[in-house]
Amino acid sequence: MTFTEDGDNTWHMTRLPAQQATKVHIIMSFGRHGWHIKEGGVKIQASTLLAEQDPRVPPLGAWEGVSSGIAWTGHWTLQAEKPELPPLEMISMASESFSLETFTLEDHVVRVDLRMHRQALSDQDVENCVETIRHGVKELAQRPEYTLLFSFQLQDAAIPAMRHVKRLVALSHEIGHLLFLVARGSAIILRPHGFLGAAMVAIVRFVQSHAAALWPETIV
Repeated sequence: MTFTEDGDNTWHMTRLPAQQATKVHIIMSFGRHGWHIKEGGVKIQASTLLAEQDPRVPPLGAWEGVSSGIAWTGHWTLQAEKPELPPLEMISMASESFSLETFTLEDHVVRVDLRMHRQALSDQDVENCVETIRHGVKELAQRPEYTLLFSFQLQDAAIPAMRHVKRLVALSHEIGHLLFLVARGSAIILRPHGFLGAAMVAIVRFVQSHAAALWPETIV
């Protein structure tokens, strides 16, 4: 997360999709029990002893998640500068049923192109793809200067098994808090025609209804 000072010793989390700026308010401020980060209720609390905290400046170093939920639990570190990390590695993988490539565009934008082929997906293909996407999103989430765009090219895809569709929905729930930080748009290329095209559109709508994107999304 990235916070920007907003006056009166209050900081707002500003690393989020523009469409969510008026809906999501994650605030870092000083309260009765010290510095904390809240969205509704308190989610993360500074680990520094209350007597040692300065009400004017949030303490750098260790913070602790005090709320349940995958997006908030665990140990946190507040830093004044972005983390020093090795250069981002672009990912490329392919099988008979799909190919996945990543590209760096201008202004630290990364595009992920996932193209599905006519060969039906295997369970192992799905798990390989899921692990690759999960790893890539985690890497981007650690780099506040980066954003992410998705391109899903499904015009040649075989109709996936329902267990594979549900696995995709489960992944979106597992890493949704990270996608919220980095994802800024997605395009789904279908060009549907006939019975198979209608079936694929129905599957896409199913995914959208169970894992709605928080950023602009288009289908062509």
